[in-house]
Amino acid sequence: MTNAKQTTHTGAWPFIRRRLRLLIYLVGIVLSLVGSYQVVRPQTVGAWEFVTNMVNSVIKLFMFAPIVPISEVAPPAFELATWIAPLGTVLGFFQVFTRIWLGLRQWLRHERRRHLVVLGDPVSAVPFLLTLAGDDPAERLLYLLPSGTVLEAAEDLEKRGIRVLSFDFDHPGCYENEMLRRRYRLHESFAIVCFGGGPQGLGRLGALDLLLAATISEPIPTHVESRSLGARELIAWQTAGWKSFDVQFFDLNELRALELLQSEHFPLHCTPGLERDWSADTLSSEAALAEAIGRPHLLIVGFGELGQALLRQAVNLGTVNPRQPLAVSIVDREAGQNFDFFTADIAVFERVCEVELLNYDVRAAGLPAELERIAAARPFTAAAFCLPDSEIAVLGCERLRPLLQDRPIAIASRRPDDIKILAAALEKRGARLTLFGSDSKILNRSVILNDSMIEQAQAFNARYNRTAALLSGAVPDARSPRQQWQALGMLAKESSVAQTLHRQVKRAILERIVSVGGGPSTVEELGQSWSRALDGLDIAAQVSLIERDPVMNFLTELEHRRWNNFHYLRGFRFAETKDWIAKTHDCLIDDWDDFLSGPQREKAIYDFISVLAASESEETASGLG
Repeated sequence: MTNAKQTTHTGAWPFIRRRLRLLIYLVGIVLSLVGSYQVVRPQTVGAWEFVTNMVNSVIKLFMFAPIVPISEVAPPAFELATWIAPLGTVLGFFQVFTRIWLGLRQWLRHERRRHLVVLGDPVSAVPFLLTLAGDDPAERLLYLLPSGTVLEAAEDLEKRGIRVLSFDFDHPGCYENEMLRRRYRLHESFAIVCFGGGPQGLGRLGALDLLLAATISEPIPTHVESRSLGARELIAWQTAGWKSFDVQFFDLNELRALELLQSEHFPLHCTPGLERDWSADTLSSEAALAEAIGRPHLLIVGFGELGQALLRQAVNLGTVNPRQPLAVSIVDREAGQNFDFFTADIAVFERVCEVELLNYDVRAAGLPAELERIAAARPFTAAAFCLPDSEIAVLGCERLRPLLQDRPIAIASRRPDDIKILAAALEKRGARLTLFGSDSKILNRSVILNDSMIEQAQAFNARYNRTAALLSGAVPDARSPRQQWQALGMLAKESSVAQTLHRQVKRAILERIVSVGGGPSTVEELGQSWSRALDGLDIAAQVSLIERDPVMNFLTELEHRRWNNFHYLRGFRFAETKDWIAKTHDCLIDDWDDFLSGPQREKAIYDFISVLAASESEETASGLG
């Protein structure tokens, strides 16, 4: 906050160094005063003469020129001051010189660099900046602080080449802000990251937009932290009129959840059915495919902010079977209340996944028996412990380990080193353990800026638009994928990202299909064969072809189910008319047979576009192939 002292710990050595330097200054001054008094007092009679001689003696001690030569005997305090006072002068000189050199070096080097601007909460912003420091010599990192804010880590940031700049967010058009914009070319920044979000973060971005809008040639990709879907929607409405920014949202807890769900060590989508061998009979019908795949059953222990973020992402990445929804069991002392808050704005959550709530502390004596009852009917396929106390999570994991057998288990910890010994002991006892949620794995370039994922989402959106135009006979969009992306609203962007994330799920199913044999030998070849079969047909014929093929039809239904779940989580419901404000959509039809027999039938081709995108190589999916 403005005029508030922000404290961020960056290591013990800077603290020790500052205190040691201060100690040398103080000791030098005290010894200079005492020693000078002992030398000067016997030689002076008048008060004025005494004061001037004292000042002269103290100054000369610090200037390497004591009034008593080193070769002569002087009082002990004066002798010590002869050495310690000049040492303080040397330290002070180097401190000033270091500041001048850092400023000069940064001034000389920033001209040809592209700039990344960071603002907001220093608890997250400072570690993020320190992680990026030195990554790319062509980049310049700028941290904008509200005028009057004192940041203890500022000196360390400056020494790492990160400019800490004071910005008057209350008066965005003031002369000082304009000078900052010109000197650091803020309007040409390649990205902006705003930590903390909320009304304060939105206000600061608004102030920055007022300063930059007149000089912006293309909106700057801007990543804004927001912990609430509802808040994102309100912010999106407000920022839609801003010229300076192409706003994309992130939630640190959702990023922690994605870190886990995208890990090869925690494949939530990989059901026991996907691990078994398939035969040609498996591909004979949609029902056979659904039966073979089964569904995941996720155990979430701890349903606070992280547990809720994990469930939101699991709904997307756990959609592996359109006819058997994801099953989730939630353990929390306040599971019922927290789940009620979580689903307050979701009209039809029961269509998204099946949830069983257990109002237990993980240490409760009756919990193992309850979970054993649930597992007997539907075995768990994965478990995630999202408790604030990672030690309690480890001990709870040990209690419940017999129920989880050889299934993947994850424990959240922002400081994994604190529990690595306990975690190692669990692994020795047979647990398939993954630690996730570490700040160092989240507060970095690849996760926060998410360039690779955004590129894939942009490429998918451009292909979607191109295919839609070709199918409808319209003129294809001539804009670049990035320009098309910038024109999208928040919901469309997040939908494209969710579809891109689900690519790994579709790929896993496609790989099992190819493994059966008797057809294309790779996923890419399978997708190409489908594309050739559809080529040249009108939309009605294309949908009929998809409907007749059990595999194509199953995968199209899967994507439609995933798309439905995405919109249900954001409060949408079915209605005959599409209304983004009222959150209604005419395609939210869960029964696939009803969908194909109704007026929306031909829109199934758009779901199949996602299947074809998943069959492409990484290079093609990113728009590079």
